[in-house]
Amino acid sequence: MMQVLARTEYSRCKGRHVVAVLVGLNGELYLGTNGVEHPQPVCPRRAQSGYARGEDWGLCRSVCGQQGHAEAMAVQAAGQHAHGGTLLLFGHDTICPDCMALLEQAQVERCIIM
Repeated sequence: MMQVLARTEYSRCKGRHVVAVLVGLNGELYLGTNGVEHPQPVCPRRAQSGYARGEDWGLCRSVCGQQGHAEAMAVQAAGQHAHGGTLLLFGHDTICPDCMALLEQAQVERCIIM
């Protein structure tokens, strides 16, 4: 039986809930989410007029207390076990350039958007 070795204590993001599961070569699962420390009743990015996809990510950190994107949190949870692993991404249809660079640096072998 596989065991999830990391979990978050954060609340759900009001904008989009994203979960990344990194499957290490050791067979273990490492979880990352875009959870927030300070949930808002409405996503502050969406509440602003002129909201466009991919803009104002700073609000996620400054207002909601988001620690990072789900992909980054999964890599952090996996540590050295990310090397050669496979990342499964749920709740989003792309991986941002910063996360892609982090995944490459951690030598994650494959990324699958579910």
